[in-house]
Parts: sequence; C-alpha cells; structure tokens
Amino acid sequence: MKLIRFTVLVALLVAGALIAFGSPGSAERDQASEAPESGEEQPLETFIPTDRLPADSAISFPVDI
Repeated sequence: MKLIRFTVLVALLVAGALIAFGSPGSAERDQASEAPESGEEQPLETFIPTDRLPADSAISFPVDI
C-alpha cells in the first residue's frame, strides 16, 4: 500500500513539474530574461490614480477579476 502511495505521489510531482515547465508563461519568462538586441528597453508608463479614497473606506471589486 505504501508503494502505491509513493508511486502516485511521484507521478503527481512529475506531472506538475511538466505542466509548470511546459506552460506558455515559462517560455515568455525565458525570452524576457534574455537581453534585447535592439539596445534600449521601453520604460513603463507611470500610473497616476484619478480618485483618492480614505484608507479606511470599503470598496467593492468587480466579480470577474
């Protein structure tokens, strides 16, 4: 019985590792870590909030986030 549990555990760990390394996000991370050949990177835009809220106010978030 312990051998079956161990085998299932190893199989799940291997499957999880294959899914994590085979996901599209891992390829994007690999490409992002390489230096761009064009020279300079585009700077990110600075986010400026338009509404100011007190710290203790409650706000509701959309359900579909």
